[in-house]
Amino acid sequence: MKKFIVTYLLLGFGLFLQAQEKLQVVTLNIDENISVSEGDKLFVVGERAGIKIESYEGTEIQMNLKLVSKNPSKVEAERDLLKFRHLVEQFGNEIYFRNYIEIAQGEAKPVSNLRAFYTIKIPANIPIDIKNRFGATQLNKIDQDVNIEMEFSNLEMEDVKGAITIQTKFGDIDGSNLRGNFSFNTTRSDINLNQIEGRFKLRTKLGNIKIAADKSLYELNVDSDKSKIEFIPFKAESFKYDLSSSYGDLVINTFSNFTFLDNSKKLKHVVYNENSDFAMVTIKANFGSIKID
Repeated sequence: MKKFIVTYLLLGFGLFLQAQEKLQVVTLNIDENISVSEGDKLFVVGERAGIKIESYEGTEIQMNLKLVSKNPSKVEAERDLLKFRHLVEQFGNEIYFRNYIEIAQGEAKPVSNLRAFYTIKIPANIPIDIKNRFGATQLNKIDQDVNIEMEFSNLEMEDVKGAITIQTKFGDIDGSNLRGNFSFNTTRSDINLNQIEGRFKLRTKLGNIKIAADKSLYELNVDSDKSKIEFIPFKAESFKYDLSSSYGDLVINTFSNFTFLDNSKKLKHVVYNENSDFAMVTIKANFGSIKID
């Protein structure tokens, strides 16, 4: 009985401390509207940033940026927010949105929880370059070329069309209704793609990869190290396959009359429909696994 009494007392004391440590939130709000034309390009460089970008039918980039500082002390939150800087610059055809932490000589590092939140609407003919660290990026209804580099950041894509290049370390990727030419180079990232059309090339290390494709997939090429790959085609027999797994498993649940070119402990190599004109699916797994469902 004494054990339970102590537990309740500790829980009550913890709730009391939480009430005492209520966070103070200080926010700086920035709005920018920039007229653009064909040939312009947007660069977004985020640090601890949530970046949301959407295409629209317009002639200017509309950007809202919120810089947020959270701390139990309002004075500390305000002081640290002054170290959270932002820039809006234009050099010729290049437009830059950037946020970063700047610490003057002799100043202490920020102790507050600092976050930036971009909401951007951009005309569809303007290409985008995104760099983000320790944050998250969302692309919605995008119809243009996009280059993305991320570290310790997640990426969500919904209804994205164009030539898309993605490089990421330590961040997961979710995408749905993707059309165009997509290139992924990832390390320690889980990838989940649904309703993909076009050409997709993935180079992955240390991740779980799940891809669901319909009949409009023209080409899929996956080269992976120490990754688990699951491919779920709309109709398995409508593709031709070249599948190889080195020192790993290869499981095919959707068709049976495939040809083993090698079936040893070291290498499992399968081809199917190799003489057809169907879209090509090539998957290589080194010290990983392949599953076709």
